[in-house]
Amino acid sequence: MERTLKFLTELKENNNQGWLMDHIGAYEQAKTEVSELAYLILDQLSLLDLALDREIDVNRFISTLIIIKPKKKLPYHTFINISISPLLNGGNEPVYRLHINPEGSYMSVLFEPDVFGLQVIRSFIIKNIDLLEKALTEAYSAGFVLNDAQAGALPKGYQTGVIGENYIKLPFYELRCPLDLCKERSLLIADILTSFALAIPFVEFFRKGLGLR
Repeated sequence: MERTLKFLTELKENNNQGWLMDHIGAYEQAKTEVSELAYLILDQLSLLDLALDREIDVNRFISTLIIIKPKKKLPYHTFINISISPLLNGGNEPVYRLHINPEGSYMSVLFEPDVFGLQVIRSFIIKNIDLLEKALTEAYSAGFVLNDAQAGALPKGYQTGVIGENYIKLPFYELRCPLDLCKERSLLIADILTSFALAIPFVEFFRKGLGLR
């Protein structure tokens, strides 16, 4: 991923349309490199998670650089996300994510539910806390850590001491693990798949809670 990381580093230093137009070739090379990685991950991850469709165009999983906010001084993101999922339920489902960023890349499993989905999952957590904690234990063994930085107060309707209190406070659910993108590609893919394999129970927990399994 050296071409992609180099391009993103230079884009951060020259975040303007003129520079990007002058380096469109480097951008296209980075897009190709990211697309190839996404294809290889999907192709092999679909053998572990049978809900995934290996025939989906991987470009649907790759984020754009453009920031859709006209008042922003900087017009481009300086990172790229690959977010792999079955593309069901209108996007209200967990995704396998690779965050490609020269300042710190990581892999994650992320579920950002809508308001209704969050209510459903909170109720599911209370009834299935053992299943969630078992899934977390397995993911932790792969080096994942639960991102709880956004935890707030208990939502209205819940009392202190409720089962799964620490999870009920979360507005979304994410496991993160650092990622070294400078490894040789076959080793990188092997590491990613090994880690994601141990996070599948976490993914399945939310799918089950949403009635997708």
